Amino acid sequence: PEDLKKALENYEKAVSVAPNDFRLWLALGKARERSGDAAGAEKALLKAAELAPNYSEVRWTLGNYLLRQGREEEAFKEISKAVETDT
Repeated sequence: PEDLKKALENYEKAVSVAPNDFRLWLALGKARERSGDAAGAEKALLKAAELAPNYSEVRWTLGNYLLRQGREEEAFKEISKAVETDT
């Protein structure tokens, strides 16, 4: 648990320094979800998708997050986008 707190702090710092790096937003979203911050996770994952709309990993991660939130229709749209972009 203390490692997760430290990781969150570091990811928050990282995105403040490099706000256009989708990889940092993706990692922050995953960490926020693990910490129980669903709203924060979604915000970070959507930012990653905004920055890298054609990257399958981003769409896949966002889709799976939405699926875990019970938002199946939105989830499968994102997962479909991931499949389309991952040849």
